[in-house]
Amino acid sequence: MLFLDDGCVMYNPKEGKIESSLIEFSGIWFLTNSDKWCLMLYPGCNLAIIDVFSQDRRINFPPLESLQSDTYTLKRVVDKEYCFELPSGDYYNENADDLRGRLWVDKKTGEFVVVWFFNPYTYLFYCKKGDTHNTVIPLSDQVPKVVNGLTDLVLRGHRLYIATKRRFARVIDLSGHQRFRGCHRE
Repeated sequence: MLFLDDGCVMYNPKEGKIESSLIEFSGIWFLTNSDKWCLMLYPGCNLAIIDVFSQDRRINFPPLESLQSDTYTLKRVVDKEYCFELPSGDYYNENADDLRGRLWVDKKTGEFVVVWFFNPYTYLFYCKKGDTHNTVIPLSDQVPKVVNGLTDLVLRGHRLYIATKRRFARVIDLSGHQRFRGCHRE
């Protein structure tokens, strides 16, 4: 995909040709892609994935503030401003302009996983096909010191690989129905 001033063009490998965008991208932020699917942030701070070769293939995600958590809350303050509150009562002010993400889509089954975060990252959030909420992944709270923090991350399938500040790899399995499971050894 190549973004131009007045739209974008895409190479369609199935047909071996370059196509102009079928979608109006004004006001929409492109966060990442997986094959022909793009993770987009729409006005009003709504996340969705779209099939860039088909206008009618859009999958909307739950609102950013819909966390499944007994301890963390994310509240919209105004427009693009959010407040992420911790169990201790501490909070972080976040802005949708700092939103980043990773996306994985299985070409055969249509399963997908989205991991998103505010940059700089302190917590990650994820949502997958069928979820009605976002789930919090702490990067330091309740995490062994040797694998806390983050310098980079890769999403492949239902596995999230996190390169930690101490140069360890933290692997998180996101395939469960309710919670994620860490795959690291202490």
